Amino acid sequence: MAGNSQKLNEGELALYSMQLSAGYVPVGVDLAARVFQVCYLTEKQKIKNKALSREAFL
Repeated sequence: MAGNSQKLNEGELALYSMQLSAGYVPVGVDLAARVFQVCYLTEKQKIKNKALSREAFL
């Protein structure tokens, strides 16, 4: 968000660091009846999209 001065708390920062080290950062989730569409940012700054079942998402 442009102009947003909100900062991550310690827990959010730790989660973000863990996700970065795993090579992805989720940026959005679309909740549907049968699948979840997860949009994430890779370490190469590319946006990817993946469909996950409810069980895989959890």
